[in-house]
Amino acid sequence: TSTDPLVKSVNFIETFMGSQIPEGQKSMMVRMRLGSAEGTLSREQIDAVSQDVISALGEQLNAQLISLG
Repeated sequence: TSTDPLVKSVNFIETFMGSQIPEGQKSMMVRMRLGSAEGTLSREQIDAVSQDVISALGEQLNAQLISLG
């Protein structure tokens, strides 16, 4: 779990499995809601929190970010 005060929620959305996903793996979609009572978040703040969450998921679940393009 994230302890960053900018992370308001992280919700599981969906699991994908199929020919596009390597055998023994699955793709999961999550929605992360960020916010601050002090004002609009900057791109740098959003990017830093996002990277922290991605790193934590990698360490805890061996997860990795995939490119959709």
